[in-house]
Amino acid sequence: MEPSRSDPAVSKKIAIPRKPVPGRNRGEYTPVSPTGEPGSDISAQGDYRPASAICDVPSKESCVASFLLFAAIITVLAWCNNKPLPDWPGSLTVNTVIALLATVCRAATVVPISEGISQMKWNWLASAKRPLKDLEILDQASRGPWGSLRMVVTVQGHIYAVAAALVLVTGLATSTFTQSAISYTTHLATVPYQTADARMLETAPPLSLEEEDRDGFYNNVRRAAYQAILGTSNSSLSPQPTEPFCTSGECRYLGRFLVTNISSPASKPQERTIAFTDEPHLLNATFSQFFIIYHYAGCFETRDCLFAIEMLWHFCVHTYSMSVENGRSHINTRSHTEVAGRTLDGGVILQTPDSSMNFTAQDIMFDLGRDFRRSLSGSSFSVQGESAVLYTEIMYKLQNDIKLTADPEHRRGVIQENTQRLGEAVATAMTNELRLSGEVRHVEAQVETILITVRWPWLAFLAAQIVLTVAFLAAVIIQASQLGVEVVKSSQAATLGDPGASATS
Repeated sequence: MEPSRSDPAVSKKIAIPRKPVPGRNRGEYTPVSPTGEPGSDISAQGDYRPASAICDVPSKESCVASFLLFAAIITVLAWCNNKPLPDWPGSLTVNTVIALLATVCRAATVVPISEGISQMKWNWLASAKRPLKDLEILDQASRGPWGSLRMVVTVQGHIYAVAAALVLVTGLATSTFTQSAISYTTHLATVPYQTADARMLETAPPLSLEEEDRDGFYNNVRRAAYQAILGTSNSSLSPQPTEPFCTSGECRYLGRFLVTNISSPASKPQERTIAFTDEPHLLNATFSQFFIIYHYAGCFETRDCLFAIEMLWHFCVHTYSMSVENGRSHINTRSHTEVAGRTLDGGVILQTPDSSMNFTAQDIMFDLGRDFRRSLSGSSFSVQGESAVLYTEIMYKLQNDIKLTADPEHRRGVIQENTQRLGEAVATAMTNELRLSGEVRHVEAQVETILITVRWPWLAFLAAQIVLTVAFLAAVIIQASQLGVEVVKSSQAATLGDPGASATS
């Protein structure tokens, strides 16, 4: 038997505020209990708001603000797309601005979501009898992502709860996903009112030189090669002392037994090469070739101790890509050797990789091979007189950094590396001399510019959050209107009005 209502010990039931029923006097409203009949469970009187009032301030302004902020993000990205980095005050970057707008936009979506969840808990309780703990869980859901996840478990199957939880939880990554829309690419841009000068030699020696000046041009190139060997400033190798020294006083210098012979083939290089048989274009452009024969110190078994390195110098076409950064230049060089033909006097015609230009090395340049044979050939047992200066220097440079206590393979590797460096030093010195005689070409100055590229699909994440927010708020309004539940939202007045209330029988 149910106790009477007059019994003060009986706890009152919670009455969910519904649409008011007009009383006899205008301006007075009678609350309706959950059963749909007027009752005395709620004694409060006053003005009730319709269900659509849930979309009031600040919910309405927050929805409008989220749309405006999203539009601002699109505007900023559209303005920066495919443009260099902007020079904004205070070193402000595009990422900073987008992160700020995305964070504020995310905060704007939290307000209507929180208010909507607060109203949804009253809709949830009004639709059927619920345990009181649901009220607490739904109330916590309006306060953060963790509470919203608990709400999804509590109100299983409630599509509105899933949408609200999705917005609150994914909102943690809003800034990251939105900034991912910004990417950077590099592009060469022309610098206005500035030019770059580059030297290019199409024919060596230049055709503009008189006959007597051709010999001077040739001698300068040969002198540059010798200076590189002797370790002057034109060489990529730092100067080294001509005599070895030992800091401990217990060293034995056996270098003269390392390099046995530096010689050139007696006939044309392409007929006597060993290491370059599969590179005919390289051999056709070769003007000097050497075999360096050496053996290890202390080794007297000829078969196991003798080794040889083949080295040659040839003409080629260099394509330079230069950049200047902080006053320092960086040059990337691409080398290409392709003989397109020969001149009537025995020179070679080289062409670029795309066959757009030809470069000619006249016959006089091939005299370098003759002079190199006279100056560089020799052996460690037959070097005498002033003519041995260049050979002695070569022999010393090839032995540089060799440790006598190291194993033979290590010594062999050091000699090969030294040979490579020496050959490149001589080639660089001659190339620099050739370029100094070239024609100055004025070209456009270009600088590597960083461009902003917008990846628009990444904005779909934030757009989906805004759409879900508005859809959730509208769904809660419609549900409240259908259930006849008045706007309570985050108000705790109903609970505080009766501390001993219960929502179940």
